[in-house]
Amino acid sequence: MCAKRSLGQHFLVSPRVADEIVAACRALAPGASALLEIGPGHGALTEGLLALGLPLALVEKDDALAAELGRRFPGVRVANADARALDLASLGTESEPGRWLVAGNLPYNAGTEIVRGFLGMAHRCVGLVFMLQLEVARKLTASPREEGYGALAVPARAWWLPELLFPVPPGAFRPPPKVTSAVIRLRPLPTPLLEPGEFLSFSGFVRDCFAAPRKTLASNLARAAGGRAEAAALLERLDFPPAARPAETPPEAYVALFRALTGR
Repeated sequence: MCAKRSLGQHFLVSPRVADEIVAACRALAPGASALLEIGPGHGALTEGLLALGLPLALVEKDDALAAELGRRFPGVRVANADARALDLASLGTESEPGRWLVAGNLPYNAGTEIVRGFLGMAHRCVGLVFMLQLEVARKLTASPREEGYGALAVPARAWWLPELLFPVPPGAFRPPPKVTSAVIRLRPLPTPLLEPGEFLSFSGFVRDCFAAPRKTLASNLARAAGGRAEAAALLERLDFPPAARPAETPPEAYVALFRALTGR
């Protein structure tokens, strides 16, 4: 079956890479009660994931592939749905609260949006193992002052421990993409920096902080704080460096600033 350009499909065909992804999931499986695979395609990962012994659900947007998977894996729940608007409760697979293990080879054109949706579900998951474009993987796993650190990495690190596990070359896929991919793993922080319900508001706040990455935090926060002078005074009160810039500021500092601005 050919890939649909509109869905950004590049099917994994490397058994070695599939085995390494399954191994990354195996490390998290003892704490999980159910497993969700996103974008299974032709099932390159599915058999290995089934061997982990957890109830498995598949979410595949391509209707023809979803039907193919249903025939190939008759005992598995297959949802023909868009993972960007996924309700875990709709999958019909029993899982105790906070014990989902989620994995998948995500489509390039929707990967960032899919990951962002799951970043707000740390209280419902034991971990995430995703394959993404390398550039996106770096943005999710970067630390302060590293290339890629920004409005995706900060919310990720407020709830998760992100790791970039290994790169995946274009030749591992059919058709081969024009970019390198990478596998990441995220485990929930033992003590999250914020409550689950604060994810959307905190993410929006962080995007504002990185609106002009080369400018200072005081400049980026001028509107939210009621003016640049007010923003500078707030940062000084919280012991931020006078010329603090977005890419130099750790997640914990963003959380403190968010709480000061919102009164939480």
